[in-house]
Amino acid sequence: MKYQIRKCDTFTATRTSEVATLDPEDFKSENIPENLRYTGDSEVEFIAYIKENFLNDSSIYELEDYVSADVIKELGKIATPLMEEYHNSAWNGANEWIESGLEEPDCYETGGFFVNESTNNLDSEWNS
Repeated sequence: MKYQIRKCDTFTATRTSEVATLDPEDFKSENIPENLRYTGDSEVEFIAYIKENFLNDSSIYELEDYVSADVIKELGKIATPLMEEYHNSAWNGANEWIESGLEEPDCYETGGFFVNESTNNLDSEWNS
């Protein structure tokens, strides 16, 4: 009998955007629509405001009429960043295992593979 097997691994990668320099006062103008206006007073509130309003979002362009082009450029470093990986746990070895089963494109949660058996489920002596 033949088996379909595959190697799997898991690891964590950490990436970062370019550093943006932003002044909370630039986001407090009465001219800015209320739904995008910053009203906080602390660093924690400001980064929460940026995350809530501009993380992975094109709404930075809704501010174009209210803040300078320099502010939009800096905010773009957060909203539409070029990310750089600075740590990857696989550099020190990944958690690796072997699976057997059947190729099955509809098994999205397992990467298109119906898993019958896995060394990841065996005792720790098999996990490497």
